Amino acid sequence: MGDDSNAYVLRLIQAHLEIGVPGEIHRIERNGGITPADFERVRGHALYLASHGDAILYHTKGQTAPAMTRLIEGIAVLSYSPGGITTFGLHFDGQAIARQYHEMAQATRIPAEE
Repeated sequence: MGDDSNAYVLRLIQAHLEIGVPGEIHRIERNGGITPADFERVRGHALYLASHGDAILYHTKGQTAPAMTRLIEGIAVLSYSPGGITTFGLHFDGQAIARQYHEMAQATRIPAEE
């Protein structure tokens, strides 16, 4: 891949992560927050990504979407670590995103009628 092609692929990955990771964090929060089971679940993603990671860089029918999904899930869970996680030139802090999610959810709640 040339430099222009590498930059294009990186930007595509970043675009997917910028949407997908916060969405996954919101899903985790809707389900009650991060648990040890979440960390255990994504542990298996590392092995999958090691053998299918090329599908993220080079579109491969039937493999790219599952690989990207596992990447997003793994980054979302790891982002709950203190200080968050930086990858692909992006920083994700799961605890901060979760706080924003809860603040937004609280602000948009319709008060019960009396």
